[in-house]
Amino acid sequence: EEHFRNEYYELKLIPIISDQGICNYIITIGRNVSDKKKVEEYRLQMEKLESIGVLAGGIAHDFNNILTVTMGNISLARYKLSLMESENDSEVIQLLIEAEEGAKQAKKITQQLLTFSRGGTPVLKTCSIREILMEIAAFSLRGSNSDCKFTITDDLSDVEIDVGQISQVLNNIIINASQAMPTGGTVHISAENVFLQPGNILSATGEKFVKISISDHGIGIPEEYLSKIFDPYFTTK
Repeated sequence: EEHFRNEYYELKLIPIISDQGICNYIITIGRNVSDKKKVEEYRLQMEKLESIGVLAGGIAHDFNNILTVTMGNISLARYKLSLMESENDSEVIQLLIEAEEGAKQAKKITQQLLTFSRGGTPVLKTCSIREILMEIAAFSLRGSNSDCKFTITDDLSDVEIDVGQISQVLNNIIINASQAMPTGGTVHISAENVFLQPGNILSATGEKFVKISISDHGIGIPEEYLSKIFDPYFTTK
């Protein structure tokens, strides 16, 4: 198998031997197997994510149990302090409130890990992705040197999504796009309806989707890192 100009080829060499045992020439048969290679790479990526998901699920369950105890004790401490009268109570209660908020945020992360490991269920609802894209872009680029240009089809379909999860994903991607242009630039965001034919790489059987594309004019990702971009928490920063 050979790699040439971003395409993969499977080569078969057939030597033609004369009666005297001399190789007079070689017949070369080449077959483009780029699509097959992409499917294999996609399958390996899914297997890797599945393994990570099993590990993440176990950690999330254990961490969730610890947080439940922690939040319960914080709530109990706040309740007992409220029954007592002391000049320092208000300061201590405020510290407990902040600790409780931190524990709640940590609990949200464990829920995301559980969802990633398929141990949790996304909160799905049907809504317009157009408004979400515009709101997240405005929030993500606030204070940066970058602006945003939208290309969104007028008849864009509503989608069934977990708003919290998709918002976090879009926020991270848009921030990354902006940071790839340190001196400023334009982040291009487009959205359109697509229909995937049966047998596509996603194994979807003739379904309608909304395709979201986000691009920038930054330095890009070095080729040696491309295989790692979907690894959780991978970064070159």
